Amino acid sequence: MTPSVFENLLRSLLTHQPFTPFRVDLKVGPSFVVDDPEAVAHCNGSAGFISADKEVFFFSYEDVQTIGTLTPGSAS
Repeated sequence: MTPSVFENLLRSLLTHQPFTPFRVDLKVGPSFVVDDPEAVAHCNGSAGFISADKEVFFFSYEDVQTIGTLTPGSAS
């Protein structure tokens, strides 16, 4: 994934109306669900997310294995 692909995909997921939570699977480290678009900051191929329970995730285009919308029953 390139920085521009990462930015475009993330921007698309964050601005989708209505917002749909999505999962980020990292190459190394935990996977997590982005459930609030206002809890994400991103720029130049890097991003940060603060979950509702105050867990902080930093990730970049180089770290991401997959990113996309959830299917029913896959929120864990």
